[in-house]
Amino acid sequence: MLVKGVSSIIRNVENPLLGRKEVTIIFKDASGKLTKNEGIEQVVKELKVKPESVIPMSLKGKYGTRDIVGTFYVYKDINLAKKQLPEYIFSRMLPKEDRKKLLDERKKKAVPAAKKPAK
Repeated sequence: MLVKGVSSIIRNVENPLLGRKEVTIIFKDASGKLTKNEGIEQVVKELKVKPESVIPMSLKGKYGTRDIVGTFYVYKDINLAKKQLPEYIFSRMLPKEDRKKLLDERKKKAVPAAKKPAK
């Protein structure tokens, strides 16, 4: 469910060195209602970009209001994002089931390495 509140861009900075736009948006009356995926949908609608190129960095509530301030990175090339950002940022965007599978796979890889005896 997309939040019906008004969203307004308060900062839109082009970062040519990193190949991305750094966008900060205020979502009015969205506290407790907005998810990261809904925030991505709002950014895609506002900026008319591909959903794959939008990375949510933070969604924070403002004290004393029902507003949320969201920071998003909009990359020109998703491969740049994969080089620059840590892997956990991308795992946050996955559905819970996929995230759990990924976490289980990482644990399985880490366990054999931990069991090797020291010489």
